[in-house]
Amino acid sequence: MGGDPFAVNSWHTGIYPKTFYSRPIDDDVQRWSDLAFGNPRYTHFHTCGDNPGNIATAMFDATISFDDQLFWEAGRFVFLDQPEQQELLAQYPDHPDAYSMRWDIGI
Repeated sequence: MGGDPFAVNSWHTGIYPKTFYSRPIDDDVQRWSDLAFGNPRYTHFHTCGDNPGNIATAMFDATISFDDQLFWEAGRFVFLDQPEQQELLAQYPDHPDAYSMRWDIGI
């Protein structure tokens, strides 16, 4: 083991709202983790010990901001709601639901 037992070595949150897993997590935990990883509802921290961390601590439906700017709210990637992002999305009118949120991730 070694390292600081209280360290948070890194963290990740999904950014693709279309990611989903329609079956229960217990059906295939490995497949679930591979798919749910990209969904904005799923945040996890690598904690305890030396890098990359000995434990993965999961959190769901997090609210995350940086410098008072909200990026995720209750598991939704609200960054995509910003006017600049909406202008970019408007350039692709054939795909208006490209970033609509899928909430079904097996939990």
